Amino acid sequence: MAQDKYWDGTKWVPISASYEEFTTHLAEDAIDAHNAKNISIIDSTNKFTATDVEGALSELFLFASDGKTAVASAITAKGVAASPSDAFPTLATKIGQIITEPVSATGTANTGSVSILTVSGLSFQPSRIEIRYTSDPYKLFTLYDIGFSTTKTVFCNTTEGVAGEATISTYAGYVNSSGFKLPFLNGTAFPGQGSNYPVTWKAIK
Repeated sequence: MAQDKYWDGTKWVPISASYEEFTTHLAEDAIDAHNAKNISIIDSTNKFTATDVEGALSELFLFASDGKTAVASAITAKGVAASPSDAFPTLATKIGQIITEPVSATGTANTGSVSILTVSGLSFQPSRIEIRYTSDPYKLFTLYDIGFSTTKTVFCNTTEGVAGEATISTYAGYVNSSGFKLPFLNGTAFPGQGSNYPVTWKAIK
């Protein structure tokens, strides 16, 4: 007849003690013997460094924590604030808030007394800016594009194509992450020849 055995934390041991001793083991010794740190794992696919249940659980927790940190950092880099402490459903919601289309801003303004347009309050640095007459947006306009030069704007019209260019710094101009200041084409002449033109502008990140 097969002899009953119990697990002492490392091996199966035949039960040769009295019933009283056996029940004492169940009530006391087995509590420590069956702690997660005392139970080994068979890691046949080598997923863990640990060799016991407690160590493996710690590794799983750390893996999940590192994963949340990486995901939260990636979401934040896309312009949506996220934290590793956010729950997974919250992170999923924030992923859905990421804007994948090009970021842009538009507005209307007046070029001022020397045909210089100043815009503030942007939340990004534009790579392209178009400034057009509000009354005739397809005829004459000023174009800034980072592909042309970071220091120049180009004046264009539909009749003559490129009508000229100006160095931005000549007019104390700039393009940065909060706005821009650019000269505006007056007819086919350079800025400063006229004033107070109502214009429509568009800035693209």
